[in-house]
Amino acid sequence: MHWRPIRDFLRWFHMMRIARHAQESPRERRIPAFYTPATREDVDGLTIRGPSWTVGDFMPSGFEAYAWLPNPIWVAVPPGTDGAVSDTQSSGEHRSWKPMKWSEAAAAHGVTMTKDTEMHEIWGPPDPNTGRPVDPGDDWYQSEGTLEPFIADMLFSILNGETGWGNTCLVGQWEGGSNWYTEVKLLTPHWSYFIWRAALGDLAEWLRQPDSFDRSVDCPHVIWPADRKWFIATLYSGFSNYIAGSRSLIDALLASDLDAYETDLSALAT
Repeated sequence: MHWRPIRDFLRWFHMMRIARHAQESPRERRIPAFYTPATREDVDGLTIRGPSWTVGDFMPSGFEAYAWLPNPIWVAVPPGTDGAVSDTQSSGEHRSWKPMKWSEAAAAHGVTMTKDTEMHEIWGPPDPNTGRPVDPGDDWYQSEGTLEPFIADMLFSILNGETGWGNTCLVGQWEGGSNWYTEVKLLTPHWSYFIWRAALGDLAEWLRQPDSFDRSVDCPHVIWPADRKWFIATLYSGFSNYIAGSRSLIDALLASDLDAYETDLSALAT
């Protein structure tokens, strides 16, 4: 079973949810207090262009290397499982979930992870006839449009070596349904982002907080330092994060405990 139609539905649902929230209070709801106004000079000369639904749609060219950080697969586990988190469903049922790296799911099916690996190739119990993964139903999910807190924690600890906690970053959110309204935008051929400023340390601390609806609504979709040494894109309607930077930075990400894979601007964005 190919899961692209399911993925596309989830993207549509997420976009509708954010748009509905924005319509309720489009400009009254305040963004996190540590943001300050950006200037047009902050975005001058920064260009993003590429074929539809490739990494190049979200990332600027010209960096030495690029990495892909897919959000983990959250798997239903028995209550009390070590490392699990719990939530309450709309039905009132309590469920526990534990994150699984894409590399772990791929290894379970004998698949070698590459920049082009897709979810349907690696996740789900094996079909007894084909050995390929099949849909496990409601016992899993993947977070969309957000940089997961524990990913942010590890990622920004590494970025602190490139850009100190007190240094300025530019931070943006996709304009569709956003409550981040400002006159300063990062414009791209396909979509644009409202841009603000923040200190790297303040942003890192905020992104480390436990996941919640408010965190999801205010999660940035693009981040880069004032000196433009690196660039992060979190797909506003997708399941992945992408990082551009120096060869040494990307090598550090690949060697860390992050679920990171080298990619390029021509790869399919997920």
